Amino acid sequence: MIPKGETVELGKRGNFREILKELSNIGFTGYLEVSYKKDELSKAKVLFSNGKIVAAGIQRIISKSEIAGERALEELLSLETALLMFMPLMKERWQRLSSGTGMLWSSI
Repeated sequence: MIPKGETVELGKRGNFREILKELSNIGFTGYLEVSYKKDELSKAKVLFSNGKIVAAGIQRIISKSEIAGERALEELLSLETALLMFMPLMKERWQRLSSGTGMLWSSI
C-alpha cells in the first residue's frame, strides 16, 4: 500500500501531459491521484521519483477492471482534462516503497 502523503494541492483540473511536464521540471517525488471519465469513471495513481514516473495504475469504478504500467500511462497521457490531487512523499517513506517492503498497488 502506498503510504499517505500530505496533500499539497487538492482538486486541480488540467491537461495531464502539461501537469506531467511541471512535475518533471520540479523533480517531484510522491504520487498523483487522478480521477477522470473516458469510457467510464476511473481512478488512477501515478508514482514519481525525482520527476520521473516509476509506476502507474488505473482502476475502473464500474467494471472493477484494472490497467497497470505502460497501458495505464498511455491512457493517462491521452487525457485532455482530469481532476488531480498531489501527494508528496518524504524521503524515508519513498525508501520504504522502493525497497519493496510495502505492497505498491494493494489498493488504488
